[in-house]
Amino acid sequence: MQKQLLVYGGGKFGSHVFEKFHETFRLFIIDNDPNCSASSLPISKDYSTNWNHIRDQINHTKDSLFILGDIEIVMHFLEEIPFEYLIPVVPIHVMKEIILKSLNNWFPEINFKNGTIPPIPPDLIPKELQIFSENSYTIFFSYAKWEEKCPINCSGPLGYCPIHKRLKPISITDLCRTAWPNPSNFLFESYQLAPGIGGIPSTEIRKKLGKLRNLCEKEFNNPRGVKSAKISEEILVCTTCNCHGVASGLTYVK
Repeated sequence: MQKQLLVYGGGKFGSHVFEKFHETFRLFIIDNDPNCSASSLPISKDYSTNWNHIRDQINHTKDSLFILGDIEIVMHFLEEIPFEYLIPVVPIHVMKEIILKSLNNWFPEINFKNGTIPPIPPDLIPKELQIFSENSYTIFFSYAKWEEKCPINCSGPLGYCPIHKRLKPISITDLCRTAWPNPSNFLFESYQLAPGIGGIPSTEIRKKLGKLRNLCEKEFNNPRGVKSAKISEEILVCTTCNCHGVASGLTYVK
């Protein structure tokens, strides 16, 4: 079977992924804008938004496919369709949305919502690193300053940024892994598949979703917990690479 990539986002970067990989991978590009850049690519299109129709087209052709849809279609892929990597190129924290959708599907009786992110030990934060946020439940990390632009074909090397001439004493992946070592930190590393293109292995996503479900089932089935009217816990979701990252907090109340 030809290897498959799932691209969530059909704008400039989604089209860039197509240019790099369409000769070696079967691509599924998902976007909720029927007029996005990827909609004009020379591949098959499915504007139905009906999963049964989309699944039939996937199973009965070998073509790459542009699909009109949103995170719900991504969830269907995770549940039913084999693919190598998820390449998220939309301006939302995709893994946080996948985690939240999964939790709501598994435990409809539990109230899941945004939660406060635990503090980072100050001695872990290098002076070169930018950390910024507009709220208490999502923070962004970057070795590029706010006004700086990273090239679309950056190789993202460890240790030093040749674009902005800046040391990178610790990768964002290692920072988040070290700062929050507890079992409720679900960290998804984006691996560089080509300059400027990062992907999260589907095997890692499915494995960690299984771990999350097991942890939550143990917590929610704990008789001691049921006696309490409100039990709040933090679940942390991080998506990271060498240079950039995002962390989102979730909490739940029984």
